[in-house]
Amino acid sequence: KQVNPEIWDKLVAASPQGTIFSTTAWMNLFNAPTKLIGIYRGEELIGGWGGFLTPQPLTPFQSIIIKEPRYMNHTSIMSRHIEISKCLMEHLPEQFYNSYSYTDIRPFKWHGKWQIDVRYSYLVDISNMSEAWHKLDKDARNIVSANSDIIIGHCYMEEFIPLYQQVFARKGLPVPVTPAFLMKFAIRLNPVIIGTKKTMAVAIMDNKRAYYILGASGGDEGNTPYILWELFRKMAVTSKEIDLCGANDEKIAFYKRAMGGQLVPYYGL
Repeated sequence: KQVNPEIWDKLVAASPQGTIFSTTAWMNLFNAPTKLIGIYRGEELIGGWGGFLTPQPLTPFQSIIIKEPRYMNHTSIMSRHIEISKCLMEHLPEQFYNSYSYTDIRPFKWHGKWQIDVRYSYLVDISNMSEAWHKLDKDARNIVSANSDIIIGHCYMEEFIPLYQQVFARKGLPVPVTPAFLMKFAIRLNPVIIGTKKTMAVAIMDNKRAYYILGASGGDEGNTPYILWELFRKMAVTSKEIDLCGANDEKIAFYKRAMGGQLVPYYGL
């Protein structure tokens, strides 16, 4: 049944599959239809799905959410995954992606009418920055060291937007979101934006990790590893890991790979 937004956000915060992209704060950034579906056992909300009825920009996944109490053993949790997936199946949108914490898609294979896709991202452990440094690709470490005299500062969305638009202009592609959307995003989610006048990185976070959600450069992309490293250092104050938000485009995957993260799959249906 439909879930109250406040109750839904509490489930998202408590679940391993819950990310900022499944929160109502994220959904409310867009003028797009959404729904919040809860699966109950008696009066207890044990899982559900919430998100857009059609895919939206900047949203890598909106996962099936499972409540996984600590007292439940692995077998019981897997049984709950299957049970909730089967209950939700007829109420889900035609296309959606799960987080990397939702790995058991067998119920959809058993159903026989769902097609399965896989996408990838990199998760970087920033809980120990000394170890994170040694996991960087050698070339990335050299770039960071060579650019260490560049001053990285806090930036504003008004500064980021022109760079972001330049990226898509160079590629001859439409810009996924409008300046008005980006300003609303900045006001409501209070992202961390750092960089130089020519290269910037934007991150948001939830109670599990940080997300490198946006990046832009005025054409000088050679110091990107340095900007990302400084972003890691900034986000490590409050987060233990950072999701680089996608490693599917070959060129983008190449530079993200150098940042020492673990490649993780997430499944679309």
